[in-house]
Amino acid sequence: MADAAGLLAGLVSAHDELADLEAGGIDEVRGLLLRINGLARAARRACGASQDLQLRGMAPLLDGYLGGYDFEAELGVMSTLYAGDAGRIRSMRLKILEALGEGGMVEEARGITG
Repeated sequence: MADAAGLLAGLVSAHDELADLEAGGIDEVRGLLLRINGLARAARRACGASQDLQLRGMAPLLDGYLGGYDFEAELGVMSTLYAGDAGRIRSMRLKILEALGEGGMVEEARGITG
């Protein structure tokens, strides 16, 4: 089983990369989203199996993010229709960041990982 704190640190790092992305195209946003979702799924499993109460408390927050809006599908549609529309790409990036911040998930993960 992967180290839950290490997975959360990777999630925070990917979140920060997405937040700092100035003018990334749809491929950069999609790549970071796939990384974030993969880390979130792995962290959910690791946190749910952890004996540490703080890590176990992350499981519902991760469930909330993973069970929310399907940004991967939306980016798939956007890539064919709006790949060159910087405004729509920026808006989607902000929506992804908003979803990651819901319930304090990223800040909680940041607190756990130091």
